[in-house]
Amino acid sequence: MAETIGKQHILMHISSLATSDGGPPNAVVNIASGLAKRGHDVTIVSRDESDATVHSPKHPNVRVVTLKVRTHTRFNFSIRYLMAAWRASRDATFVSTHGFYQFTCVTAWIIARARRIPLVVQPHGVFESYQEQSSSAAKTLFMKVVGRRILNDSQRLMLASESEAAGALEYVEPAKIVVAGLGVDPADHAAAPQVRQGVVFLSRVAPKKRLDLLVEAMILVNEGRDVPVSLTICGDGGERFVAEMKSMTEDLPWVEWRGQVAGSGKSAALLGASLYALPSDNENFGQAIVEAMAHGTPVICTRACGASAHVERANAGWIIAEPSERKLADTIVDALSDSERLTEAGRNAVEYSQRYLTWANVARVWERECCSNEFS
Repeated sequence: MAETIGKQHILMHISSLATSDGGPPNAVVNIASGLAKRGHDVTIVSRDESDATVHSPKHPNVRVVTLKVRTHTRFNFSIRYLMAAWRASRDATFVSTHGFYQFTCVTAWIIARARRIPLVVQPHGVFESYQEQSSSAAKTLFMKVVGRRILNDSQRLMLASESEAAGALEYVEPAKIVVAGLGVDPADHAAAPQVRQGVVFLSRVAPKKRLDLLVEAMILVNEGRDVPVSLTICGDGGERFVAEMKSMTEDLPWVEWRGQVAGSGKSAALLGASLYALPSDNENFGQAIVEAMAHGTPVICTRACGASAHVERANAGWIIAEPSERKLADTIVDALSDSERLTEAGRNAVEYSQRYLTWANVARVWERECCSNEFS
């Protein structure tokens, strides 16, 4: 007989809910909303993002508590934040932290110990080898002082992909690790254009995403073409790097910058493209990949993207192990030259995402792993 899981009050911590901070804020809001739809109460505690566009909960049983943290350090130490989180945790049955090397993580750990409730950690890729190689002295100190104690006290590490799980094995025993994945909202295909064209890049504009490599590849793709293949760039990031990328593309008439997109704007960009490309050096998952799949847009990505496993299982695109400008360009040309394969990949992407990559599925895993009587 299946276990009956009673109503829980789940406390979640994350340093930011800003849309410009990429996948983690989106994941937190959707996991929280998915758990609320399953009958639980969820409180998200985060820093105040009054000067930014933020993700909003999609269920009335998700409450958001935001605090102004008056500090400019990465750690964001704040007694005010700790006290507000403590008040919000009065009847919490478990607490989760999203991210790791931050005061929000330490706050979640303190509350879990003091309240004697389980602690769940979703590190969002910080233990992958790519991230570990760029580890700073501050991270090393954090791990020595408190990080390993947090991981030792945690009941679960909820991870997005198998590649992320491999990195986490250095710090915790396998029994604590759960690959919960990430999800996507079902896409509305009603307004899909009859003809898709061009390549779309939709992600945070950051060096590791390798937009520069994609632009160089597209230059090779368009050499000698009477009608060039367009490249649509959607996303925002650090001012300096965005400026560098815009300077790189300013003389390329087939490049269009749309900036940060959401909702119908995001759907229009994905539904209007023949291909979605993300030649990233590292993604613990790659949320935009599954968003593209939900919209029936075939994907070209690197093996370094955690979600590439889903692209491969679904037969929904092309995976490049070690990308170069020429290899990426050749893959784009081959894909665009095979309309039958493009159509099949798009159809496979939609069917797979609707079956396996939904926030409802992710919420079920969280409920099973974190809300059971055995866990509590």
